[in-house]
Amino acid sequence: MAIDDGKYDADWKENSFTNYLASFMRKHEYVEQYHILIKVQIQEDNNNLPIDENDPDKQPIIDLWLANWYHTKNANEYFIEAKNLSENDWQKKSGSTVDASKQRGRYINTGIDNFVSGRYPFGCLVGYVVQGKAHNIVNKLNELLKKRRRKTEILIKNQFIHNFETCYISTHLMSNKNSIHLKHIFLKF
Repeated sequence: MAIDDGKYDADWKENSFTNYLASFMRKHEYVEQYHILIKVQIQEDNNNLPIDENDPDKQPIIDLWLANWYHTKNANEYFIEAKNLSENDWQKKSGSTVDASKQRGRYINTGIDNFVSGRYPFGCLVGYVVQGKAHNIVNKLNELLKKRRRKTEILIKNQFIHNFETCYISTHLMSNKNSIHLKHIFLKF
């Protein structure tokens, strides 16, 4: 389990999980030690472009922003985009059905693709596993990438976090022909 206090609900919306996760992150000893600022639901800067070319109302909103100014004049920033993910369709307590396939499509379309396009700066994706098993969800994400003729972009297991099994990396070609290595962390709730 990602957070084993049992005070969360699988029926939660994505932003509720993000706020919940941020509350735990803020209590970590490294936050004070390295002067890390954590903000939720941040809109990326428009890079001083004219508003008509970069309408703030149409800018993507990143789920978590981490920054510090420890021993540096410029902020070190890291962005985390999060998505709810399910292995299979399931029904919430309210009776509404969660479409697992739609969640996987959204993970690619508004998660991976926002990093690949450069809409989101340096960061990673976090999948909130609300139903099923992370490795099965990753297999289904990879199937969808292959179906979309993106087989070179599949998620490959990579334990970049010590003693944490559900970490993956994918490699993508950006429009500027540079490669991006995107980290994926799956948290089971």
